[in-house]
Amino acid sequence: MFVSFLGIGQNSLADSLLTSLQSAKDDTDKVNKLNQISLEFENQTDYIKAKVYSMQAINLAKRLTYKKGEALANKRIGNIYFDQGDYSKAIEFYYNTLKIYEEIKDKKGISSINTNIGNTYSCQKDDQKAIAYFNKSIKGLDELKMQKSTQYFNALIGIGTAYEHLSNFDKAIEFYSKCQIIAAETNDLEGAAISYNNIGNIYKEQRKQYKEALDYYFKSLKIREEIGDKYFIATSCNNIGSIYLIQNKNKEALYYCSKSLALAKEIEALDLVIDAEFYLSSIYENMGNKAQALTHYKEFITARDSVFSAEKIKNIASQESKIKEEQMEAGFKETQIKKEAELKQQKIISMAFTVGFALVLILIVVVFRSLKQSRDKNKIIESQKIEVEHKQKEIVDSITYAQRIQHALLASTEMLNKNLGEYFVLFKPKDIVSGDFYWATKTDDAFYLVTADSTGHGVPGAFMSLLNISFLNEAINEKKHKDAGQILNHVRENLIKALKTDGSEDGGKDGMDCIITAFNFTDSTLQYAAANNSFYIIRDKELLNYKADKMPVGKSPRDNESFTSHNLQLQKGDIIYTLTDGYPDQFGGPKGKKFKYKPLEEILLANSHLNMEQQKEILFKNFEEWKGDLEQVDDVLIIGIKI
Repeated sequence: MFVSFLGIGQNSLADSLLTSLQSAKDDTDKVNKLNQISLEFENQTDYIKAKVYSMQAINLAKRLTYKKGEALANKRIGNIYFDQGDYSKAIEFYYNTLKIYEEIKDKKGISSINTNIGNTYSCQKDDQKAIAYFNKSIKGLDELKMQKSTQYFNALIGIGTAYEHLSNFDKAIEFYSKCQIIAAETNDLEGAAISYNNIGNIYKEQRKQYKEALDYYFKSLKIREEIGDKYFIATSCNNIGSIYLIQNKNKEALYYCSKSLALAKEIEALDLVIDAEFYLSSIYENMGNKAQALTHYKEFITARDSVFSAEKIKNIASQESKIKEEQMEAGFKETQIKKEAELKQQKIISMAFTVGFALVLILIVVVFRSLKQSRDKNKIIESQKIEVEHKQKEIVDSITYAQRIQHALLASTEMLNKNLGEYFVLFKPKDIVSGDFYWATKTDDAFYLVTADSTGHGVPGAFMSLLNISFLNEAINEKKHKDAGQILNHVRENLIKALKTDGSEDGGKDGMDCIITAFNFTDSTLQYAAANNSFYIIRDKELLNYKADKMPVGKSPRDNESFTSHNLQLQKGDIIYTLTDGYPDQFGGPKGKKFKYKPLEEILLANSHLNMEQQKEILFKNFEEWKGDLEQVDDVLIIGIKI
């Protein structure tokens, strides 16, 4: 029995597919047609109907032991959950698919689903797992001699993206370059453009090598213009214009950003309109045309607010869709149950003439016993519910008390007010307690301020933060280490010793990423050491990025290397920003993507003329608008200090 109440008559292709379903030559053909119908609704983003038809395909394929059809239906549902951003559900169905493909030894299917799993882990920020699954996909495709296939290209792009997330930019460029070679050999213009653009992004955003970035952006633009893809032509023009803006080549920047804006408006691509309007505002400000700068900035705000409003409407629609989906699935299950009940009832009626009275007596006894058992079970469940609620309250109370203890160990407002001038602290934990922390201490020689991200968040992260603070205090106030790099060396050494017997295979790898800054306000100098997390100084309307050692304060392949201490001469009016990765890594916006560092840098630079409290309010408001109704993924910590 198949559900036919989904209202597909408005779509001719879906209508045609449903008609063909009724005339399927056998049940295997029905499974294939159900998967086709599901794909059509997925393409229309009608996920409710797509899931219902895929579930029908799974149920029928299981009864037939038609493994290939069952695998495809599981993959289809995994794709739907992926599109909806429900990555844990997507992984569940992808693993179901992988298990079936392995069972039937479908090597091509195994390679394909490994790429899907890799993409899903990449979206969950688990880049090491993502790389592992992409490599499995590539290994399988090598065995199948499919090195020039789209699957192979996608797996290489996935690995490059994962290495870019891990800040291993040499590796990222290596894999993007491999993609470019495949695209050239197969005359895949779209693939070549993607590869060029990705390499350009690394040279621009991570290495600040603007000439090289421009070369790759222009290569990508040339291909996009050959294809006639207006969206990505506008994207490339924005990228090129933004580099010319950085180089103060205002005439060139104006040309490309204006071209991008015109195309973006033509195709109604609001995300590109936002970027172009922002860049044009900055260009006109550089050119001294305040009126045009203000006009474009207002257009930027209007477009951005429009996107956020649309996103909120979309979220409401998504919730309504979810409710409708649950109702539809419930209706499907109810229909199935009714059909099965009707069949059973017919059998019972056929036997009722000879054994009816006996069955009625048995039924009465069963119902009576069932009701009694049900009442007894309900009492037990209610008792267990009360006990669980009590335990839950005890746990929450304990964690809330732990929050008070953790806050007592953070840098106090009194200490910060006493040693800093104008500053702000934007601290937004994901849970009640936090893995991120900020800690400070004053010695005769310097004022030390640490901005740190401990491994994990919530309760595990909070435990690590307490351990990290303990070793920082020991290094500075007990062991009297003054050098910032030596302080981090001391903390790392003691963390590794403390966690050596944590029960894991090779000792604990927990620790923290952090920046330690030592201020000497007498001669306006700053010494710093940084583990993975870099920081910024805005000076004379220019944002300076101070890089970190690419290793954590904890066990790693580089734990025998010393952290580097850097000495800087500060100037009056400098604004120092230290931060963890929670803000740029937050998912949100109209496409549910990461915020990233570049837009954060632009916000800091655009608002650096405001007082520190106003800057904090803008950062907080922007974060909340970007996040929208999505879950906060990590602790957030940004500290700004004006010299």
